[in-house]
Parts: sequence; C-alpha cells; structure tokens
Amino acid sequence: MTRRIAVLIFTFAFAWSGLAALYGQVPAPRIGCRIEQPKITTGEQATLTIFADQLPPLTAYNLTITFNDPFALNIQDQDVEREGTNLLPSQAFDAESITQNLVDQPGGKIQLAASQTTASSLSGHFDTLATTTIAGVSDTIVAFHITQATLNDQNGALMQPSAYALQDCFVEIGDSGSPTPIPTATVNTLSPLISPTPTPVGHTSVPPTPESLSTWLAV
Repeated sequence: MTRRIAVLIFTFAFAWSGLAALYGQVPAPRIGCRIEQPKITTGEQATLTIFADQLPPLTAYNLTITFNDPFALNIQDQDVEREGTNLLPSQAFDAESITQNLVDQPGGKIQLAASQTTASSLSGHFDTLATTTIAGVSDTIVAFHITQATLNDQNGALMQPSAYALQDCFVEIGDSGSPTPIPTATVNTLSPLISPTPTPVGHTSVPPTPESLSTWLAV
C-alpha cells in the first residue's frame, strides 16, 4: 500500500511539472506586444506590434502600455493628420470604433482602445491590433509593459483577467551591456478596469494555479 501511494504521488508530481512547463512556454489565450527586430542600433528602426492571440472575436478592448526610458527611442506618428502621435490600427476593428489611439512619448505611455456593437474580425489566432515604427536614440534596453487590459468578448461580456495572459516585449538599442530579456507571457493579475486611470495598476507574475491551468488547457 505504501509503495502504491508513493507511485501515485510521483505520477501526480510528474504530470503537474509537465503542465507547468507547458504553461511556462506559451500560455494562451494572450494579449501583448512584439518587436521585430528586438536588437537595433541607434538610428535604426524596428516595428512594434500590439497583438491578440487565441482570443474570441472581441467587441471591445482597452489597453495601456508603459515603457521605461522614453527618450531612448522615438515612436513615429502613423497618422500625421490627427492630433498627437498615433499608432496604425489594423482592420480587425472598424475604423470608427477606435476610441483611443495615443502615444505619450515623454510620459512613456501608449493608450489604445476600441469598442463596437458587433464582433470584430479577430481570427482567434495571432491577430494584429495595431503597429508602429520605433527608432533607436541611445544605447539601452527599453521594456514595454501592459499595465492595463480590459477585454470584452463577442457577446460584449467583460472577460475575467484569469482568462488570458499578458506578454510584454523588449528592444535593445546599441550595446546596452546587458542581455536582452526574453518576452514571456505571464498570468494576468490586473483588475478589470472600465477606463484608463492616471496611475495604471501594475501586474505581477505568479505561479500557475489549477484554475488558470484548466482555463488554458481547455482551449
């Protein structure tokens, strides 16, 4: 009996470690950013993409992305006819549904939001929400962090933060002297917010829980 219990404990521990490893590689669904190419020189350009992956055809989203050392790079305006610095939204949402599209370069903040009464054309795979071009100015590593995320599903219902992961991104400019971090999706612990706040709520990576694992593995 003792040996049988020991075998069962070992089997459970092995299975759990496998699930945790799977979770640690690519949690999904997720929302985040990606930089192509993640290492550039001063004066060189790269593309910043804000994306949704394995999410339903949302009716609305509200994102705030902050970045450190805002004077180490320039984010180029994608719509010079509009006031301020803007991203280039994709066609996943109707153009008139974009309610926020603003880059606060000195403040190190990007705000992007959309809302419409019908479901968007998100495919459920890797979908681009918006893109922009960044140019390196000084040698450093700039990190982009999602500090606010609110998503509404195809029925307009607010999605719980535990239903999707967040993925930050990084760009190394010149010779920073430090290794570039590897972008990794993490458990979303943000509180669902209806509108942006002056002081965004941060998020913290936490170990997987049985509830979060069952959510992702059911997809």
